[in-house]
Amino acid sequence: MMNGTTVKHISHAIQVMIDLETTGLKPGCSIVQLAAVACKEFDVLDDWFFNVKISTSSNATYGLTPEHGTLAWWQLQDAKVREDVFSGNEDLYEALLQFNQYIKAMREKNPTRKIVFWAKPARFDFPILEAAYVACNLPLPYTHRDVMDARTVFKLYESTVPEVEFKSSQHNAFDDALNQAIHLNSILQVFSHGH
Repeated sequence: MMNGTTVKHISHAIQVMIDLETTGLKPGCSIVQLAAVACKEFDVLDDWFFNVKISTSSNATYGLTPEHGTLAWWQLQDAKVREDVFSGNEDLYEALLQFNQYIKAMREKNPTRKIVFWAKPARFDFPILEAAYVACNLPLPYTHRDVMDARTVFKLYESTVPEVEFKSSQHNAFDDALNQAIHLNSILQVFSHGH
């Protein structure tokens, strides 16, 4: 479990919660939405949201493909959420380039702060995102040392800091990232005060 020193070190950093909506469960599948929510000193930074919806055809251009089981799963989800998530027309390469620029601008604005990247779970989002970067021949905006797993933290502290009620639409990457960032902030804030 995290001790006070660990929490203070992490909480001084900028937390970037990422979330993907995809057409598969493994690296090499298509990404249809990439979203991120940044937090600093326990506050969600409204001016540091990132949300881009990517066309399925551009994924195919870079060799990323859907998985039939996941496409079938999407057909069982709320029609409005599905239509919104799959409404993207951004090119995959351009979307990843925009994400790199988003992180670069964050670093330039906060030169003394480390940026920590979170996902729920890390073993799902990051490998799929990294495969897309490889397919597009673009550099990652983080290293393996910058990556944290939100699901583990949420599970460890679920009795102390219960998960907040979900706001807006599940299976929309931006809404998922926002809710996960709010919950992570709640945990870090509690433990930064010595609990």
